[in-house]
Amino acid sequence: CSLPDVLRHLPYLKGPSPADTLLTPLHFMPSELQAFRGTNIYGATCDRQESCSVDWSQYQTFIRTVHPDRAERYTW
Repeated sequence: CSLPDVLRHLPYLKGPSPADTLLTPLHFMPSELQAFRGTNIYGATCDRQESCSVDWSQYQTFIRTVHPDRAERYTW
């Protein structure tokens, strides 16, 4: 079944995956990520976390301007 373009992100908007299925380094606990210290995956993950944090901050700023009452409901 093909979704119209306007709905193409619907599967992502239905909610996040259950925690037990989040197995990429971005979802590691800090202690788990430390096990990779000194490897490329550690540096790449730290870079990606920083990028996501910047994006999130910009998103929060935008939401506050559009719907201030909703901004605090969206958490990292």
